[in-house]
Formats: sequence, structure tokens, C-alpha cells
Amino acid sequence: MAIDHPFTERLIAWQKVAGRHHLPWQKTRDPYRIWLSEIMLQQTQVSTVIPYYLRFLDSFPDVMALAEAPIEAVIEHWVNKLSALSRGVKWKRQVCADRKL
Repeated sequence: MAIDHPFTERLIAWQKVAGRHHLPWQKTRDPYRIWLSEIMLQQTQVSTVIPYYLRFLDSFPDVMALAEAPIEAVIEHWVNKLSALSRGVKWKRQVCADRKL
């Protein structure tokens, strides 16, 4: 049984016309890259995030690289750059705690 969702349909139609379509995290289905963008975008403008997102991925291209990196290296990418030190540290700790090698 199909359920009609007019609001959802209108929202998706609006995004196709008026939304942004060229952001780096929109060009991937990689959960790590999408997750990273979500964390960086918390209380930070998109235009500010893009260069830091790309640089972060240069240093930590996947979740394993992040998990294996020294915490100091991760902090270096967050302090005075995205004003999100606590989010970066918490994220790193979560990655290490969740890692199953």
C-alpha cells in the first residue's frame, strides 16, 4: 500500500531546483565522508567547511586512517580551524572505540 507524502515530494522537488548540488560530500555514498561532513557542518557555514573537509580527507582518507592517527594529528585539523575541538576529539574516540580489527 503506497502512502502519499505530498510534503516530502514537494521538499525533494524544491531541493532539485533550488538546493546545492556541487558540494564534495554530495558526490559520494561513502558513509565516512558523509559522516565527516555532518560533524563539520554542525554550527559551521558550508563555505567555511569545504576547504577543511578536503584537507581533512587528504590526511585521513578513510575511517581506518583516522582511527590509526595520533589524537594530536586529529586535533591539529580542528583547533582554530573549525572551532570544533570537542566534536573532533569525541569523534576520534568514537571511531577508536567502535573499531573492530
